[in-house]
Amino acid sequence: MAIQRELKMADIAREAGVSIATVSKVVNGRSDVARKTRDKVEALLRKYNYQKPLVKNASSNCIEVILERIDSVWTLEILQGVGETARRHGLSVTLTLTGEGGDDAAGGAAANDGDRHDWIQGTLERRPVGVVFVLLDGTEQDKRLLDSRRIPYVTVDSRGDAAPDSVSVRADNWTGGTLAAKHLLALGHTRIGVITGPENMTCSRARFDGFSSTLAAAGVELDPSLVVSGAYTVEAGQEQSRKLLDRPDRPTAVFAGDDLQAMGLYETARQLGLAIPDDLSVVGFDDIRTSEYLGPALTTVAQPIQRMAQEAVELVLALGEEREVQSETVMPTKLIVRGSTAAPNA
Repeated sequence: MAIQRELKMADIAREAGVSIATVSKVVNGRSDVARKTRDKVEALLRKYNYQKPLVKNASSNCIEVILERIDSVWTLEILQGVGETARRHGLSVTLTLTGEGGDDAAGGAAANDGDRHDWIQGTLERRPVGVVFVLLDGTEQDKRLLDSRRIPYVTVDSRGDAAPDSVSVRADNWTGGTLAAKHLLALGHTRIGVITGPENMTCSRARFDGFSSTLAAAGVELDPSLVVSGAYTVEAGQEQSRKLLDRPDRPTAVFAGDDLQAMGLYETARQLGLAIPDDLSVVGFDDIRTSEYLGPALTTVAQPIQRMAQEAVELVLALGEEREVQSETVMPTKLIVRGSTAAPNA
C-alpha cells in the first residue's frame, strides 16, 4: 500500500511539475504552498480521485463547526448542543466563522474567494474528526477537499436545498407553519399578516408554504399586501412589521418567521400603542430561550435546536466510523402556546 501511494503521488507531482513533498503538503493541508500551485495539485487530486489513506490518530481531537457568524441566540443554542455532545465523546470544539452570506441573510457582506480559501485551508490543516456546517452546505470544492482528507461533514439547517449526496439535519418547518396557522384560525383570526424570512432560505419558504396552505384549506384568503419579508433579525422584524401595523386595515394577528422578528414586532406594537394580545396576536418560530421572557411571553413554534446540533455530531462520528446513516434527518416541531395570542376583539 505504501508503494502504491508513493507512485500515485509521484504521478501527480510529475504532471503538476512539482516535488512529491509539495504534493504531500497539499494533501496534508499544510499552508506553506503557493495558492496557484495548491490549486493545480488539488485539481489533479480530484482527477485521480485521490483519497488520503486513513492513519490512526491522524485527526485532531475536535469537531469543527463552520458558520457565517454568531449573530443570534439560535446560533448559541446550536453551539451549546454541539459542545455538550462533543464533550460526552471526549472531544473539543473548534469554531470557524466564514463571514459569508449576503444582506438578505444576516446583514453582512459576502466573503471573497480569498476568505473562503483561508478558512477551508485552515480546516484541512487542523484535520478535525468531523465538520458540522451550520446554515451552510459547503461548496462542491469544499466537499471535494474534505472528502480527499476523509473528513466527514454534516449540515444543520442548510440555507438552500440540501445536496443529494450530503447528510443533513433540519426541523420540520412546513408542519411548524401549519401549526401556527391552525392556532390562529382556532382563535377566530382571518385577517392575518406574515413576516417571512429571506426568500433564498429553504426554511423560510417551507414555513410560509405550510402556513399559507393551511389558511387556503380553511377557506381563508391571505391578503398579499399583508405578506412582507426580511432577515431573521430584531431590526428586520421591527422594520417590516411597521408595514403591517401602521395602516388602518391592519391584521388582527401576525405570524413572524422567527422569534427575533417577533421581538422587533413587539417594539413596533409598543410604539404604535397596540397591546399584545388584546389588539394584536403574535406567533413566532424557534422557541429560543428569551421568547418566554417577553412581555407577554411569546407563543411560538418550537424546533429542537440543541437536539438538531447533537444529532449532527452523532452523525459526523458515525460517518467517521464508516457506519451507514440516512441522508436527511427531519426533527418534529411543536406549538408552544403562551400569552401573545388571543381571540380577536369584536
